[in-house]
Amino acid sequence: YAGFTGWGYLAGWNSANQWVRFDVNLPSAGGRTLTFRYAAGAGNASRAININGTNAYPNLAFANTGAWANYAYVSVAYNFPAGKSFITVALNPGLGNGNFLNLDSLTLTDLKIKNFTVAAGGAVQLTWDSVPGQTYQVQYASQLPTASWSNLGSVITATNTMTSATDSMGANASRYYRVRTP
Repeated sequence: YAGFTGWGYLAGWNSANQWVRFDVNLPSAGGRTLTFRYAAGAGNASRAININGTNAYPNLAFANTGAWANYAYVSVAYNFPAGKSFITVALNPGLGNGNFLNLDSLTLTDLKIKNFTVAAGGAVQLTWDSVPGQTYQVQYASQLPTASWSNLGSVITATNTMTSATDSMGANASRYYRVRTP
């Protein structure tokens, strides 16, 4: 089917215990976003995502794309160690996985701030990629460069792959932000 990237895609697999493995070598430990590009022309599909032997996402949903030439993206987050890691995408009916799926690509990126909004009155909301269960600390500074960052509230434990924090700094203030793992 047209529209794939690269030189091909993993087509239609729908039998138990079929899988594909991606090997990566990361220069540093940290949270990363895994983004899968896929087509699900036969309806909703799901697969197990195993990372370094851990069943990280046992039944990841790949929503119906309506046709095999229509592609969509699904993203999840994971906290990787430095060095070599492997990511396996498998069909495991025992975990609820099923239906046909064409997997086009996997992109791995560092977690980052995805959205930054300022409301009337100066309230700022930051939204970032996150690893469920990982703790984060939002910090701010009034100028850069700085050796002194201030914590914005207490540590936040992520419950999903996107996490937010709000700073009610008021109008006419100027701040720089960063999100760290304490």
